[in-house]
Amino acid sequence: MAETENPRQNMTFPSNGHEAHGYLALPPSGSGPGLVVIQEWWGLTSHIADITDRFAAAGFVALAPDLYGGATTHDADEAGRLMGELPIAQATKDLAGAVAFYPVGNVPDDYAGLQAAVLAHFGEQDAFVPITAADDLADKIKAGNGQSPEIARYPAGHAFVNDQNLLGTHDREQAAKAWDRTVAFLHEHLD
Repeated sequence: MAETENPRQNMTFPSNGHEAHGYLALPPSGSGPGLVVIQEWWGLTSHIADITDRFAAAGFVALAPDLYGGATTHDADEAGRLMGELPIAQATKDLAGAVAFYPVGNVPDDYAGLQAAVLAHFGEQDAFVPITAADDLADKIKAGNGQSPEIARYPAGHAFVNDQNLLGTHDREQAAKAWDRTVAFLHEHLD
């Protein structure tokens, strides 16, 4: 059963003509480069709040929008239902310009307008996203804007960074490598 009240909602912000909610974490300095932390299909869970807090501790202003309006779950069937009911057009508007940690779901075919640097993490044993998707993504980005993205491959499964281990695929060692690579990449491109 999905939780209906999410205590991790600590702020409201305007988004495309309406009001959205999310979890905001500030760095110790109170300011820094901004990041959008996108929830997994489970919702704005304690794992996503923890990731947001970790980015803040690394010097970023981090915001995790709550795309499910407070609902979260640890049940795969319920997560699938919540994702299926998500108004994709509205979520896309709310997240315009953001890049996922590990690309899943529908990814664009045309990257001609992409101006940001890209780092994408792929698990070589991912049961949901084949490792060939890494090269496909790199080829599409290169064809679209002429830039080569940074593609990182790990000997790990899907959602290997999620320490709640809901799929049984968390890999502490590979997650640490991905985290360090991500923080360094973000400091390089956002500071």
